[in-house]
Amino acid sequence: MNDRQLICEMLVNRYGMSFDIATLAKAIGVSKSKCDQFFMKFSDEQVIKNNILPRFKKIGRRRIWTAMSVASWLCETEKA
Repeated sequence: MNDRQLICEMLVNRYGMSFDIATLAKAIGVSKSKCDQFFMKFSDEQVIKNNILPRFKKIGRRRIWTAMSVASWLCETEKA
């Protein structure tokens, strides 16, 4: 198992398969208000392009993140 798979499994065990913005904030270690500020300051496309937050899917007006996208983002952005 690689790091991404281990992190994904840990996130699924702790938070479930899909996250709303509040759960995402807990999983990546920032406040919900900081995540909201990113979306107020940047468009959805800029958030994805600049890798500010993990990739998400929109269902209506809600943004939903998967455990795998969060795990991938954490592995790509965290430096040892």
